[in-house]
Amino acid sequence: MIKLKSLLKEEDVVKNKKTGNVYVVQKMDPNKHDKPTPAEIEQAKASNNGQLPKGEPQSKQTPKNTAPTKPGQKLGAGDFKSSAETPKDSGMPKLKDLMPGMDTSAKSLSQVTPIERQQISTVIDKLAQLGAEAKAKGEKAPNFNLCKVTIPGTNLYCDGNKGIPREDMPQFKGTPVPGSPADKLPKDENGEADTEEFFKKMLEKDGVKVSDPVEVPADRLKATQSELVGVKVAGMSKVLADPSHPAYEKITAPIYVSNDGYVLDGHHRWAAIVAHNAANPDNPIPMKVRVIDEPIEPLVKRSNEFAEKIGIRAKKADTGAAGGPAPIATAEKKKSKLTKRVSSEGEEMGTIQTKKGSTIFGVEHDNIEGAKQVIDDVKDTYPKDTKIVFMGEGGDSAGNYVEGSEQEFIHDELKKHYPNFTNESWDGDEMDVYNDQSELYKYQENKTGLPHNVVLAGNWASMVGQGDDMAAEDYLDDEGKQFLQDAAKEAGLPPIKNFDKPTKRDRNTLYRLAFPEDNGDKPTKVNDIQVAFNDARDENLVRKMKKWEDKGYKVVSTAGYSHIDLLKKKYKV
Repeated sequence: MIKLKSLLKEEDVVKNKKTGNVYVVQKMDPNKHDKPTPAEIEQAKASNNGQLPKGEPQSKQTPKNTAPTKPGQKLGAGDFKSSAETPKDSGMPKLKDLMPGMDTSAKSLSQVTPIERQQISTVIDKLAQLGAEAKAKGEKAPNFNLCKVTIPGTNLYCDGNKGIPREDMPQFKGTPVPGSPADKLPKDENGEADTEEFFKKMLEKDGVKVSDPVEVPADRLKATQSELVGVKVAGMSKVLADPSHPAYEKITAPIYVSNDGYVLDGHHRWAAIVAHNAANPDNPIPMKVRVIDEPIEPLVKRSNEFAEKIGIRAKKADTGAAGGPAPIATAEKKKSKLTKRVSSEGEEMGTIQTKKGSTIFGVEHDNIEGAKQVIDDVKDTYPKDTKIVFMGEGGDSAGNYVEGSEQEFIHDELKKHYPNFTNESWDGDEMDVYNDQSELYKYQENKTGLPHNVVLAGNWASMVGQGDDMAAEDYLDDEGKQFLQDAAKEAGLPPIKNFDKPTKRDRNTLYRLAFPEDNGDKPTKVNDIQVAFNDARDENLVRKMKKWEDKGYKVVSTAGYSHIDLLKKKYKV
């Protein structure tokens, strides 16, 4: 087995020409090192508990390794993204392209606190229970307007609605007026006629485009009407728990929405899906919509004229407040002020809140201004007496992060603010890529089925490709070198000329082997090793978070923003 470099007996204090870090080595390399000033030496000591670092401080950190895990997959880390909001490589339009007039400033359902989601679920459960009990007794269920249930700052349920009573909203299916065109159409068991196809033809005749069905996050849409029959929504929501239920397909069928994101028809089905998603954040149902290319107000007018002409009577909502559960009152409650942050590349840096109230923030590496936003968000979200555990990316278990990094800044600021502060790095010793006996290597070997020396070679390629100076002699045997050369040949990349002192072209080849999706290269087993690296780290974070949450702590974790989507989709925190 190849052993990693043991600690050297350091003799010279040096300053790395590339990184500016000050540390101790056995022998100074003039090509790599400068002599630091006394002030720089003292600063290095102050940042390392009074001792000079033994070796380059970044050598115990984990650089990038946050690249997408599938060829062509681009990770944007929007905290409420669906297929409709991730257009790259998906062939799907952005919400803003699909509905250019919509307002996306409201919080998404994923940003609503677990307590608020529980409150929503409690109301829905109570309404469903009241409905079931009334049905069993042959009575009418108590009235309740679900629009009274609101979470300020979101679209739930009728926050920001157009204030239109249900009886003034268009209906495409309903009881026809006797002798009207609709009265000549086939009717269902309830005596209702469906005029939807005629409505679509009318829009086409008027030159108004209607999209094909597309899936969007239900909570990004807004209600138009100001009334929702609570018991009806609750009953539909419970049906959604069983995809085999006869009514499931009917409830999840496409609804009509305007090009500014308002629901035109299908409010109760929309509200039922929002209710289901609030109660089941790990198993959300997308909302299927047909987008009509017109803003909601002229569209309502046009639709009502159609309904009147074809002869469908409007439905009045029976939504008094008698007998229903109390509405959720959160207007005076201090809300989490998690801000929408955007990277320098224009990507949204998403946020995840766990069921137990911990938060994972997507951050941009080396962006201190963005880190300040995270600090403000944390302070707004958690009172000063909260027991906080900080899990930054790339640190060791002693709480040492890359000097000058956004992770170090956030760690230090939180430590000063919260008296009950604890640190446990996301990575720590178990994810130490420089220790071939760490849990990381065991995970990668099990995940890929590759032998130890080959995994060593893959990790060496990933790290050196990102600029690290891991010594080849400590990581590569002849088989490992051949593995990398074979991978380069398979991917159509230049061979590695110098393993001991990789050239610029060598490093480029190694990077492209580890992260082929960045350049559209053919993936090889080197990429498999890198993907397993990320998987191991993500699982390690989730495992650690749950451990601390079980002890009553709130975890604040900061991850490179490309990790956010991976964590949400794969591990459902």
